[in-house]
Amino acid sequence: MLRVNRRLLTLQRMILFLWQTEVVLKVTIYGDHTHAPVGDAEVRTSGCWSLWKNIARQDPQFGHPEKFCGDVAKSNWESATVTTSNEQIIDQIKKICKRDPRTGNVVTGGIVSCKDSSWLLSWTINRQGQFKEQKNDEVCVWVYSLFTDVPGDYIKKPMKECTGEEITAEWLYHLGIPVEKIDELAKNSCNTTPTMMPYITAFFMPRRKGDRPDVIPDGCVNFAFLGQFAETPRDTIFTIRVFSQNSYGGCIWSSWC
Repeated sequence: MLRVNRRLLTLQRMILFLWQTEVVLKVTIYGDHTHAPVGDAEVRTSGCWSLWKNIARQDPQFGHPEKFCGDVAKSNWESATVTTSNEQIIDQIKKICKRDPRTGNVVTGGIVSCKDSSWLLSWTINRQGQFKEQKNDEVCVWVYSLFTDVPGDYIKKPMKECTGEEITAEWLYHLGIPVEKIDELAKNSCNTTPTMMPYITAFFMPRRKGDRPDVIPDGCVNFAFLGQFAETPRDTIFTIRVFSQNSYGGCIWSSWC
């Protein structure tokens, strides 16, 4: 029997209960070009984190979720998407990448890090267009920062307090746009959506063996953990593909039925 959110579940032998441990994009907070992504970043009373906590209380084998979701100041990360069709901005991108972002081919080929950025700002451009309704002349840039709580070099405030327009201005500064043109271009030539992710690096938090549950805890017959916080031998988790790896690793277990 398993207690889940105050309900007692009886797991019969022929029923599989596959529990997906928390994905790090839960409680994502969105802003827009004129608003910062501010809001309550605490663990909510519902959702995967709370459910995992309820399950973990029943047996130490089920992990210790508080090790991963208990310190938002250390696990948060912020990104933004900047959409622009401005020729001056795109020309500057071409100078750095040596590629035209409108060709539909690889653009940055990876992440461009602004090594002098106080935010540790980076940006990348994937093959365009990325979205079904994206216009042919538009370029969508992914901008992100690892240090969300320190003032910027052009915008003298932390990224987590910035609107999309302010994040754009900071990016244009590190892109090499002349300072006297930054404010006008950031305001009128871009549309930026900032996104605060309080738990995006939660799986990098310090942990001990046992803080992440095994995919199949000892003694379990038809109960398993999947996801980024399930212990997978000889593997490193990062992206969502880990769910299929957990499942594949548990295929031998499925032979019981």
